Amino acid sequence: MNDLFKYMYKKEQDFVIRIKENRKPWYKGKWYKSTTLRDSRKGKIKTTVLFEGEQKECYISHINTKITATKKPMQLVLVYGLGEVPMMLATNKEIKGKEDVIGILRLYMSRWRVEEYSRFKKQEFAY
Repeated sequence: MNDLFKYMYKKEQDFVIRIKENRKPWYKGKWYKSTTLRDSRKGKIKTTVLFEGEQKECYISHINTKITATKKPMQLVLVYGLGEVPMMLATNKEIKGKEDVIGILRLYMSRWRVEEYSRFKKQEFAY
């Protein structure tokens, strides 16, 4: 995954990527388990998103961090309330306020719907 991050930075591309629990972000001068950072927050920004076919209320937080070995700046966006385990997104998009955080979540969720549709087509039509 570090190679993917390096590629995106090299090509100067913006990204929003869901990360797994084994990722270790660099935060305030040391490496932390992503779950430690995730569990230390609650989500201060309240919003609703379309998730699994219905509008769901969720809470979002974000942390300025660095995720790759290159220690390039990133945002860790934490989403609570959509499932049992909070979702963790990494992005290099600039966050200036709550509208930016909500926009990042909505951007990721729109991508998710496209992937679900593609999976459905493959399963239904043996594609």
